[in-house]
Amino acid sequence: MPEVSVIIATFNRGAFLEEAIRSAASQTYKDREIIVADDGSTDDTLERLSRYGNGVKVLSLEHTGRPSVVRNAAIAAATGRLLAFLDSDDLWAPGKLETQVRLLDQNPSFVMCYSDADFLNHSGKSLGRQSRREKLKSGNICGDLLQGNFIPFSTVVVRREVLEDVRRFDERLTMAEDWHLWVKVAARGEVGLVRDVLCTMRVLACALTGDKMFLFEEALQAIRYLESELPEEFRKYRPQVRRGRAKMLAMLGRNRLFSGQTGDARRLFSEALGSWPFRLDVVPFYALACLGRRTVLGARSLKKAIWH
Repeated sequence: MPEVSVIIATFNRGAFLEEAIRSAASQTYKDREIIVADDGSTDDTLERLSRYGNGVKVLSLEHTGRPSVVRNAAIAAATGRLLAFLDSDDLWAPGKLETQVRLLDQNPSFVMCYSDADFLNHSGKSLGRQSRREKLKSGNICGDLLQGNFIPFSTVVVRREVLEDVRRFDERLTMAEDWHLWVKVAARGEVGLVRDVLCTMRVLACALTGDKMFLFEEALQAIRYLESELPEEFRKYRPQVRRGRAKMLAMLGRNRLFSGQTGDARRLFSEALGSWPFRLDVVPFYALACLGRRTVLGARSLKKAIWH
């Protein structure tokens, strides 16, 4: 059996999928299998996959629109001791698996590891490294993760027995399922970090993560799930949980505010301050929301006119 199972979930990404597979197949670490789970694609994805023969294990599924379901199907078909996740529009550096497998082998207390990543827009222009957006942390990071996700998805390698122990991806979630899972995994032990960029991740306009409002709403739902799943950690990391909840509420409030939903925005900002009163950056937005929808939309139009 292979040591590492590479998990790729895809839907209508034929134009990018082959690049992702090539980056996995060209790894310097060879003791691995590649599993692609297709969520009922309607483009030429399956035709492209048929060219790989036995080199890639293909799962053709009925469309669900839920990445958590598709990834769990691939995990169920995997045989590796370690699971490495790769989105179908992302790319790995050739030495990624070798570096991370060695790190996990040398540190038995690590339940998973991840690395820095570079982000590209749809035109291939670099948007910068994850480490320039977020402070990347290692060790016992459960409390840090409860304040928000900073782990680039396609950089993760996790021990299979730990993932199975926390019951894989939660299929009730469609956008925050990775963060929800990383928190549960991190509650089981230390997390390793490779500070080098081992992955290039594309940020596509049509990607699920483009729907920020839904992402923030689901992140709040994930927090509620985690509260019942990890009661001890929620007591231990209560300040971090409150800061994390305030952050999500504030982000959702800003999104609602600039969509003209000032009533909802006021409520969300008030809840954010109730969760973490020191979130002072919320105060100006709360004040703006109190001025009403017409004022907010007028300010947004003025901003657009100035910048465009």
